[in-house]
Amino acid sequence: MWFDYDFRQKVSITNLECIVVAGKLFRATKNVKYLIHMKKIWNWVIENEIIDNTTYLVHDGALDNCTGNNFFGPTYLGGTLIGGLVEFYKIYKKESYLDLANKIAQAEIRNSTNIFTGTLTEWCEPNCNDDEKMFKGIFVRNLRYLMDVLKDPKQRQEYQEYLDLNIQANLLYNMCDKVPIHECNITFKDGPPFYNVSGPLFSPNWNGPFTVGAPMQQTAALDLFIAAIKPGTNCTGEYCNFSPNYPKPQPLTCKDYPCPKDQPCCQYTSTSYTCCTSDQKCLSGICT
Repeated sequence: MWFDYDFRQKVSITNLECIVVAGKLFRATKNVKYLIHMKKIWNWVIENEIIDNTTYLVHDGALDNCTGNNFFGPTYLGGTLIGGLVEFYKIYKKESYLDLANKIAQAEIRNSTNIFTGTLTEWCEPNCNDDEKMFKGIFVRNLRYLMDVLKDPKQRQEYQEYLDLNIQANLLYNMCDKVPIHECNITFKDGPPFYNVSGPLFSPNWNGPFTVGAPMQQTAALDLFIAAIKPGTNCTGEYCNFSPNYPKPQPLTCKDYPCPKDQPCCQYTSTSYTCCTSDQKCLSGICT
């Protein structure tokens, strides 16, 4: 699979995602075309040495000479490939797929764990972009998929303890749970939410301290919490049925200043608006 419409490069994540999707589609439909596609991409991974033969880290892409590009930073690379190998195992029941997935998981944990805190840490922190803030969540989600099919209870427990450690790090050092709670709110691109009551929240770096809460890092933290839930767990207590009462949606208008400061707000009906680009002006409800 090409990374862009200009057919200039092939990167690992585009193809690794397709292995996962093709595997799930084949298991759901039994349509062999998905299995053929899955195998074809797996051959590309092998032929281009996307998995480092020494470290078992996953290269970010391939060079023109059909070798890996030696960039091993993003945690979602190993995570997504683990998910793909789990799909292969569910189809073929071959332990070799789990063996390889296990080696990749251990390599990623070694490579991306803060040596002082023991916490999973993205290569770009503290300066990750919005995409990169979700990568750790993708890794731990796929680690859970691996844990659910591993036969070795000792290895499962080792991964469970790693997930639990990361949860404790978030709860102790990276959580905003202030009183009053409105000081902890999701921060969107164009400012705080209209309904300014939320929390607890988590920021991108699981080592802490809390800096800012935005949707991207909440998805990663949620992936972590869900990944650590052991199969067969039952929820007990007052929060198991927690369903807070949210006010009815209230449409915003340009009077609420919903757009970024450098983007003019353009109202085109009494309840509808759009944000123009910084080099545009709003004329009669149209960005020009």
